[in-house]
Parts: sequence; C-alpha cells; structure tokens
Amino acid sequence: MSAEINDTNQTEKFVNANGTKIYYESFGSGKSLIFLHGAMGTSQVWKPYVPILSNDFNIILPDLRGHGKTENPSKNIDLHLIGDDIVALIDALKLNKPYLCGWSMGGDVGLDIAIRYPDCVSGLIVGGGTHHVSESYFTSLKAMGLEGPGQINFEQAEKASRN
Repeated sequence: MSAEINDTNQTEKFVNANGTKIYYESFGSGKSLIFLHGAMGTSQVWKPYVPILSNDFNIILPDLRGHGKTENPSKNIDLHLIGDDIVALIDALKLNKPYLCGWSMGGDVGLDIAIRYPDCVSGLIVGGGTHHVSESYFTSLKAMGLEGPGQINFEQAEKASRN
C-alpha cells in the first residue's frame, strides 16, 4: 500500500492512499480515533460527536471508498479493499495505533482491519456489524441497491435515496 498526503486546501483534506483519493477531516488532539461510517453514508454522520470527543482525541473522519468525496477508481466496494484504504490512511497520516469506531459496514471494516492488521490499531468499537445477513434483510438491502458483497447497483441506490 502506498500513500501520500495532499493537504494543500485547509478545509478539504485528501490522502492518496491505496490507489484512491481519500477525503477526511480531522479535529482535536491526543490519541487518534477514526470513525468509520456505514454503507451509503458519509463521515458527516459522526460530526455531532466531534465537539465533545475532540477535547481528548484526535478525531479522524474519512469518507470510505466510493462514499462522499472519496473516489472509487476500481468501482469495487469490498471490505478488504476498504480496510486496506484505512490502513494506508493511518500510515499516510503517521498515526500511532489509533482507535477505530465503526457502525454497520464501518464496523465490519474495523473488524477486518483488527483481524488482518492487529498491530495497526489500539482498540475497536463496533456497532451494527453484520456477521450474518438474513434473507429478509438481504431483500431490503437489494431494494436499496446493494446486490451482494462488493456489488452496488448505483442506479437503484440513487432511486432508493430519493424515496
């Protein structure tokens, strides 16, 4: 994984990491805490936590691959690939074993990182992880454009987001 920081614009920060341009915001100082959003979300869902937690932590809010302002040159949404993106982000920002906090797909990405790169993180907070997907839940995901692991019907996702 290669990574380089491109921080020329103060309001929008990007890191070229793992073959993609990753958008992130950072707040506060102290031990680093990276928040990982769920599928079809963005880092902005975590903004309400920043004012309190940034007093004690260096909060990092990345948009995951193919979400928000982060590119997806491969057009692939894969937990291992997104995990590699976050590890490359950690490396590029020279973070020392940050904590990860993830919800839903973000929780799954956090678990993937902790399993494959255990020396990269200090701790993990996971909510709404999906170790098993029932048929009825999969049907509702498909209606939102999620057709399978790494397969998103973007036309269906856009249609569902308008409803």
